[in-house]
Amino acid sequence: MDSDDGSEYEYGSDYGGSQDDANEDEVVDETAIKIANTFYEADDCKTSNPTRALELYLQVLSLRQGTADDAKDPENFQFKSLENVVKLCATLNKPDAMLQHYREVLTLLPHVTRNEFTDTVNSILDLVSSLPSARGIVSTTYEITLDALKCAHNDRLWFQTNVKLGRLYLEMGEVAPVKRVLMELHESCKTPDGHDDMAKATSLLDVYCLEIQV
Repeated sequence: MDSDDGSEYEYGSDYGGSQDDANEDEVVDETAIKIANTFYEADDCKTSNPTRALELYLQVLSLRQGTADDAKDPENFQFKSLENVVKLCATLNKPDAMLQHYREVLTLLPHVTRNEFTDTVNSILDLVSSLPSARGIVSTTYEITLDALKCAHNDRLWFQTNVKLGRLYLEMGEVAPVKRVLMELHESCKTPDGHDDMAKATSLLDVYCLEIQV
């Protein structure tokens, strides 16, 4: 009798556990659907109503934070939403928020493909560089980008970004910062004994092209 009671109890416990797991899966699925719907709604009004789009992308980020750390994000909604939040903050002249969220973008470097990250960084830098209202944060945006790329050992994108910064300073007529950038670029193209690294001939050509314009 006791053994039957025990078996019945164990069966009941297992059954209850399965129900709990099913409920959790259902909640996760509902959240995933809501994230996708909110993201696409934001995409739809990004041009016509940027303020509303910003609110919706922030909702996506909030919903993602409410999911488990290991919850899958196959569509990269978090990364794509952050990219759009950064761009909208820049466009809507919200520099502090823009820099805050851009730092979040940079922390996701290990979690997306190198091509995705390169495209995102370049598009954000190009946008910030083109906005007169963002001139006050251009240098800071580039600096935190270069620091993150150096920490991630993404030498190729670090070099390309520094060249882009040098050209930007040149367009702005700021000679001293251009020279500082050139020094960093030269150093990155040298061998350990201090000579030009001919294995980086293409990079050296970019440096020389920038140098002759100063």
